[in-house]
Amino acid sequence: MGRQKTRKRIINAASQGFRSNGYAGIGVDGIGVDGIAKEAGVTSGAFYAHLGSKDGAFQATLSVGLYEVIAEIPEFQLQHGQ
Repeated sequence: MGRQKTRKRIINAASQGFRSNGYAGIGVDGIGVDGIAKEAGVTSGAFYAHLGSKDGAFQATLSVGLYEVIAEIPEFQLQHGQ
């Protein structure tokens, strides 16, 4: 598995975790960095190597989400005449 593919899987798992549990919910009730890593199919070490921390994961998920929103603006404008 390539490094970029692994990073993408980790970010997708982190995104799901933050959406389901919020920022504060990651790290409690067994839903932490280890849970995100497991969901992505990687070790905790791989998680930290790619994102560095819970804060790094949150920043990466926000960046990806914002990019996705920006990328969809032209389609929204086409559909809604703006």
